Amino acid sequence: EVRVWAKPHPSNPKRIQAQVIPDSIRACFDV
Repeated sequence: EVRVWAKPHPSNPKRIQAQVIPDSIRACFDV
């Protein structure tokens, strides 16, 4: 199971950044 949730983008609060776990997968999307 992979859970996904949204959080404000650190450099742009109006942009939604998807956070995916596990961290190994999340790191691929955390740009």
